[in-house]
Amino acid sequence: MAAQQFEYERNALRKRKLEPLLRARTLTENELKDLNGFFKERRRQKLTARLTWINEEIEKFYREEEEAKAKTEEIDEENIEFSEIDLTPFIQPSYDKKSTEELLENTQSGDKFAAYELGCRYDKENNLDLAYQYFTIATNLGHVYAPLSAALIADKEGRYKDAIPLLEISIERANDPEAHLLLGEYYIYILGKNRNFHNMDKKGFEHFLIAAKLGNSEAQFLAALSYGEGVGTSQCIEEYVFWLRCSQLNGFSKAIQYIYDKMQDEDWKELIWRKRLSEVDERISKHGDYIKEYIRREYYRKKEQNKEDNL
Repeated sequence: MAAQQFEYERNALRKRKLEPLLRARTLTENELKDLNGFFKERRRQKLTARLTWINEEIEKFYREEEEAKAKTEEIDEENIEFSEIDLTPFIQPSYDKKSTEELLENTQSGDKFAAYELGCRYDKENNLDLAYQYFTIATNLGHVYAPLSAALIADKEGRYKDAIPLLEISIERANDPEAHLLLGEYYIYILGKNRNFHNMDKKGFEHFLIAAKLGNSEAQFLAALSYGEGVGTSQCIEEYVFWLRCSQLNGFSKAIQYIYDKMQDEDWKELIWRKRLSEVDERISKHGDYIKEYIRREYYRKKEQNKEDNL
């Protein structure tokens, strides 16, 4: 009975959680392939971060599935433990085979997923006006990811006043690190330059730090600079080196280049960097969630190395 229950629950969880992740991975990979040009580097970095998160969630799903399967021989069906988290708001049904007309009809009936799918299609066609329109509709209908998608279009068009409330909704619904990052940049680099706004640097830094702790490598770099320059927070060399090191380990190119340039200064290299590096690395070892990209790369590197060793 436990095995039968496990199979039933596994199929249900795969449909609810795994299949949407696999579709999201395919869509993200396809969009990455279509990106060209220097000015799309920021978008490429964001898509790469999103793809990393998706792959981590897929790996986590398979790992938890194997662990649950191993328990079925030892426990009674009433005691089988599965995730108690309600994933319903995050699940995007498959609309790949639906026509645009069907999606429009579903949207008019209040289907937030249909509206989001329309936004994605128009975005892929570079019809930003319609993409923004349907992402906004999906946002108003309660879709989790639509606010960030709409905000990114507003950001691309320089409409930060439209983007800010959408980013705040994205943070409220999904605590998305990309939303924290972009909102932090607005507060410091745009609103912070306006004399009519106060304490923007502090608010911006707070969003950088949240995104940094969620593993966003760009936010880690910006948090490091904030600590190094005392922008939005008190200057702190220890935190400066800590977040700089996290961003470097996660492979953020600007952090790597920044450290390389700084290392040409012997005083910085010896008194700032090397003096604190061992202590910082020990601290990082207790926060694997800060360096998820580094851990993922090391996992695959060791996996490939083991394959070569076994040949």
